[in-house]
Amino acid sequence: MARQIDMGRIIHIFDNEYDFKICEKDEIEDVLEFYVKYWNKNHVIIKSKELLNWMYYDKVNECYNFAFARHKVSREIHACTAFVYSDHFDCEIQTPIRWCGMTKSHPDYNYLGIGVILLEKLQLLKPAIESAALGLSLDSRNLSRYDKRGKQEAPASHYFLVNIEKSEFNIAFDGGDRTWYSEVFDDEHKRILKVDISDYEKLDVISLDAIPIYKSKEYYINRFFKHPIYRYSAGAIYENDDLQAIFFWRKIFVHKSCCLRIVDYFGAEGALNGTKACFEKLLIEEDAEYIDFLFAGLSLEEVEAAGFVDRRKNKKWIIPDHFEPFERVNTDVYFTPPIESAGVKLTIFKGDSDQDRPNVIS
Repeated sequence: MARQIDMGRIIHIFDNEYDFKICEKDEIEDVLEFYVKYWNKNHVIIKSKELLNWMYYDKVNECYNFAFARHKVSREIHACTAFVYSDHFDCEIQTPIRWCGMTKSHPDYNYLGIGVILLEKLQLLKPAIESAALGLSLDSRNLSRYDKRGKQEAPASHYFLVNIEKSEFNIAFDGGDRTWYSEVFDDEHKRILKVDISDYEKLDVISLDAIPIYKSKEYYINRFFKHPIYRYSAGAIYENDDLQAIFFWRKIFVHKSCCLRIVDYFGAEGALNGTKACFEKLLIEEDAEYIDFLFAGLSLEEVEAAGFVDRRKNKKWIIPDHFEPFERVNTDVYFTPPIESAGVKLTIFKGDSDQDRPNVIS
């Protein structure tokens, strides 16, 4: 019989050796120095104070959203993690979730399991109704195997829809395969309207009863419309005159070509059904090669009913995930699976956590 780990006892042992805490304003340089040494000296948050503050500075509590373990004797940081609570983009959210990322341990002390303990302590330092992670590094994927709730990392679903008027691709690669095309029912009553921030603010999105309890109407405004560097767009899906769903996307250029990436979505059940022609029209209007959708927790049947096809089942196709710098390869994006906790069903999108952010600041 497997021996059960007494996590409380282990944490107590580490408490004798380490101070676990949230990063104060005057400690941020220590955190950045840790990442310079043990992560990536050219990481964008080290290069851009603007992006660092926008993503991680907590104005309400006047601290940075990093947690670390500092050795009591040497005063060195031996483990650090970044985190984003959904109420970072709307302080009125009462039930925020936490996305963790950039979890790194000092290579000389990684064997101690200090990274695992740090993630456990974070829940005590700043509780959340649930935690999730997207874009897991190898370090983080290894840590997730020790999650006491049994969550295991898995690749997110990655679907795409190609512009039917394109015959040559500079971003995607079809490998000579034209059999990807999805024959699904088009609902002539469905349409997509582009909305800007002023349009969105006027929409009665609350009546959809589709925004997750850990996000809000204001969340989407601050996360996407008010991003300091990226420019996002939004689309409203209608059935006749009834608002059915909202999705957010970013247009990405590679040389003279472009593609669209859906980064967040909320909508009524079945809202995507029959919208393939609507998305095809959007692709033509934007002159984009394709639109892709990376997610977890949504109904695959509904996404497929919008004409999107599974990138993994279309093995000859390449639908890139890395754009800064651009890499024309398929990349699986790993996450901790959405689970139901306290009645909360999580969905995960490309725009969650710190995933859709600049990697190169010009």
